[in-house]
Amino acid sequence: MPAGMINLYLLALAARRRGRAEFTASERAIVEFTRYRAFLLGLPEELLPTTPTGVIHLIHTRGALLREDFDDATCGEMVRSTMAAYLRPVDTRWERMAEAVEKSYSKVAFLKAFCNGDRSVAEAKGVSVGPADYLRIGVTAPVHSRAPAGGTARQPDSGTAPDHR
Repeated sequence: MPAGMINLYLLALAARRRGRAEFTASERAIVEFTRYRAFLLGLPEELLPTTPTGVIHLIHTRGALLREDFDDATCGEMVRSTMAAYLRPVDTRWERMAEAVEKSYSKVAFLKAFCNGDRSVAEAKGVSVGPADYLRIGVTAPVHSRAPAGGTARQPDSGTAPDHR
């Protein structure tokens, strides 16, 4: 569940830090896409919250109920299968490149969120972050940071995040 919903958790944290109880329209599109994907992968609707507070509560509740150790047979397999899943609509060169970029961002997010930046811990959990991942992120970060769905774009004249409602 967390591997597929970490983007919602990060969006929810950002929304709550900004004092919002609801997602913006562009964030809501990301939420609905992620909820739909998770539903197709078998999560019941009860585990697919729609508000920032609901997402944070779900992830924190999940974390409180887990054991301290990482069960490779279950947890590791879930991480590996999530990372191995091909979710693009078609299999073209462009889609494979987009998939590689998306996976690189996912790996680094996993590394930071669940392994405290320790690559050896991530590797032990089945997530290898290498130079090619950092290269993909470095090349695409300038484009990604300006994308409205990223929610981190800045307006050049005011220095504030744009409102995408």
